[in-house]
Amino acid sequence: MQHILVRLTSTGLVLLGALAATAALADDEVSIDNYLNIPEAKTEVITTRPSLDEIWIPGSWERTPNEWVWTKGRWEAPIGKDAHWEKGNWSWVKGKWHWDKAHWVVDATDLFVDEIIDPPALLDEVRPEKPSENDHWVAGHWDWDMNWFWVPGYYTHQADPDATWVNGKWEPLGKDGGYWWMGGHWQVG
Repeated sequence: MQHILVRLTSTGLVLLGALAATAALADDEVSIDNYLNIPEAKTEVITTRPSLDEIWIPGSWERTPNEWVWTKGRWEAPIGKDAHWEKGNWSWVKGKWHWDKAHWVVDATDLFVDEIIDPPALLDEVRPEKPSENDHWVAGHWDWDMNWFWVPGYYTHQADPDATWVNGKWEPLGKDGGYWWMGGHWQVG
C-alpha cells in the first residue's frame, strides 16, 4: 500500500496532481517480449489550415496494453520553434520492447527553417500501370526531414471524392517567423 502525504498548499496540491498523472501513465505503459509491427497508416484528408501558428500532426497508431488505437491527424501549435512531433514507436529497454507514445520533442533540428531551402532536381521515374480506376498517381518527389530525401512515385487511393492531392511545400510559421515543411497530402477545401 502506498501512502502519500499532502500539505494543504497550492504546491502540495500540484505535487499530488503530478504524482497522480505519473501513476495513470504507468497503467498505460506497454512492454512486451515479442515485437509487434505497427499497422499501416490510414489515408487521411487534411482540412484547411486554421492559422499560421499551427502545423499538421499526421494521424498515427498508438499501442495500448491490449490493442492498436488510431489517433486522427490534427492541426496543432508546436510547443516552441525548436519542437517537432515524434510518432509513437518501439524501443528495446531492459530485454523487452517498450512503446514510446507520440509526443513533442524539443531540440535544435531543421524541421523549421528561417529561409526556404530549395529541393534538388526531380529524378526520372517510370509510372507503372494504374491498379484501379480509383487510384491516383503521386509522382516521385523530394520530402524534408532535416534534409532532403527522395520518395519514389506510387499509387494511392483517393480518400474522399472531393479531395485533391497537394504536393509538399514550405509553409510560413506564425508569430515566430520562418517556415515548416508540409508533406504531400489529400486536402478538402
